[in-house]
Amino acid sequence: MARVLTLTGQGTGTVNSNVLLTKGSTLLTSILSVTAASGTPTLDVELQWSSDGVVWASATTPDAFTQATGTTNEAIDQVTVKGMYVRAQAVVGGTTPSFDATVDIDPIN
Repeated sequence: MARVLTLTGQGTGTVNSNVLLTKGSTLLTSILSVTAASGTPTLDVELQWSSDGVVWASATTPDAFTQATGTTNEAIDQVTVKGMYVRAQAVVGGTTPSFDATVDIDPIN
């Protein structure tokens, strides 16, 4: 399992994670863990795919976590790999939001 994104006190905005090479895997699991939230926050996290690590495509519905508005732990399992590279994109919104969160991705065969 690789930690690709860590948010600490993250306010509004969009954050892209580190890029992970899927290494020929056909499936992966991803885990979102939100350990702290304050204000009136929203956190939307989705997986994005790329064949070259430069041009990215947004995830489809099964590749996105449920919007977080507080602490949570959620896994999305058995995600079909759609590119050679994967990353997580986090969008924080709301009124004076702050999030501490991590996203882990585990390519599996």
